[in-house]
Order: sequence, then C-alpha cells, then structure tokens
Amino acid sequence: MTHVRREPAPVDRAVEPLELSTGLWRSGLPIGLLAGVVSGLTGLGGAVVVIPLLAWRFRMTQHEAQLTSLAMLLPPIGLPGVYVYAKAQGGLPWLVIAGVAVGFAAGALAGARVATRMRGAKLKQIYAGIILLMALLVLLRGQ
Repeated sequence: MTHVRREPAPVDRAVEPLELSTGLWRSGLPIGLLAGVVSGLTGLGGAVVVIPLLAWRFRMTQHEAQLTSLAMLLPPIGLPGVYVYAKAQGGLPWLVIAGVAVGFAAGALAGARVATRMRGAKLKQIYAGIILLMALLVLLRGQ
C-alpha cells in the first residue's frame, strides 16, 4: 500500500490593495493591540495571541494565521520593544542577540518549510503542544 502525502490546499485569497472602507483593517486592530500589550508585558512575540485570534475572528486556516502573524511581526514588534528594554537595562547583550538572531532566522526558514508541507490539523496540534510546553517550563522555573 502506497502512502500518498496530502499537501495543504493553496490559500485562495486574492491579493488586492488595502481598502480601508472594508473595515477589515479595523477588525484586526484589537487583535494587534492585545498582541502588542502581551508582547510588551511578557516579551512574547505576540503570535501566541495573534494566531488563535486570527483563526477565530477571520476564520483563517492555521497556515494563513501563521503567515499573517509572521508578516505582522516583521516591522513593528522589534524596534519599540527593544528601545524600551535597552533603555531600562542600560544597554543590550549584542553577542547574545546576534547568536539568537542568526539561529532564529535559520530556524524560521526551516520551520516554515516544514509547516507548509504539513496538514493544517497536525500543524495546529504542534502549535498547541509548543505553547503548553513553554507554559510548563515557565511554571517549573520557580522564582
């Protein structure tokens, strides 16, 4: 018996110029605001909040929500947060940042390649498992 691997169906969304009159951008504002507050408060990247809310509010697939989250996080999340933390801490650990950034870039590339070949249900299970594991690590850390 041969095993046929199913690829996720391509997302059928037309790429159109942003139409402010549709109100879609306003529907996304509360999600972005909540993610920004959580990110600034906890240091999380915001995806923990954004992905489930995008899937719920806009009925996005797991793949669509993760793509939207990655695109959203590129410009705004880093600079304001880095500025505030650097000012409060009196500087930045540049060598650690460089190592983490290079590792993150390579990991994001590899992870995205794997995720795009995965079924949505499996991807959602992995996402939930990672969130649970991270929560467990935070709880076990002590302090």
